[in-house]
Amino acid sequence: MRVKNTSLCIITTLNLSGFLDFLNILFYNSRWILDLALGFSIPLNSSTS
Repeated sequence: MRVKNTSLCIITTLNLSGFLDFLNILFYNSRWILDLALGFSIPLNSSTS
């Protein structure tokens, strides 16, 4: 029973670290996308005004 709990704990820890890596990648990608969107929206806004 204890071995099963230990392996389950290891699996959840691995999943958590993988999830954090995924969030990190997502965060950096969203920042890049936001920078890109801002880069596109600023010239559009300046040209319309």
